[in-house]
Amino acid sequence: MTVPNDTTEWATQYSPREKLIRVIGLLTLAAGLMGLHHWLFLPWFNEFVNRPQCVQLFGISALRYFWQIIFIGIPLFTLVVVAVLTLPLGLKSLKEQRFPPQHVKVMKPTRVSVGRVAVFKAVGLLMLPVLMFVMVLWGAQQAQNMPDLDPAMLPQSECGTHLQEVH
Repeated sequence: MTVPNDTTEWATQYSPREKLIRVIGLLTLAAGLMGLHHWLFLPWFNEFVNRPQCVQLFGISALRYFWQIIFIGIPLFTLVVVAVLTLPLGLKSLKEQRFPPQHVKVMKPTRVSVGRVAVFKAVGLLMLPVLMFVMVLWGAQQAQNMPDLDPAMLPQSECGTHLQEVH
C-alpha cells in the first residue's frame, strides 16, 4: 500500500495578531457607521417619513430623491465597494491562474487552486461587479417609474407656512 504524496499548497494565513487587528478595525468601522446612521440619518428620515410633502431638495420633491437613493444610490455604493474589493483580487488571480494569488493572506486555512478552477473563481470575482452594474441600470429604470407625491393631495397644514427647502 502506497501513501499518497500530499503536495497540496496552502495559502499564507494572517497571524493571530493580524486577525485580531483586522476584526477590531472592522468592528470599529461598523460601530462608527451605525452611530452616523443613528444620530444623523434617522432623525432626518423619521421627519421625512412623517411629512414627505413638506420636504424639497433644490426645488424637487424629496420623495423623488428617495427613490433615486433606494434604487440607484445604495446599489451603486455597494457596487463601488464590491469592485474595490474583488477586481484587484480577480485580475491578479486570472493573471497568475492561481487562487488565492501569490502573497495574498487569508483568514483560515485555504487550499490554493490552480488552472481551470482558479480561472473559474477569478472570473466569478470579476463578474460580481458586472452583475451589480446591471442591477444599478435596472434600478435606474425602476426609479423613473416610481410615483411622485402630489402636494395638492396631501395636507399642507402640517408643513407650516411653506415647504421645507433643503439646500
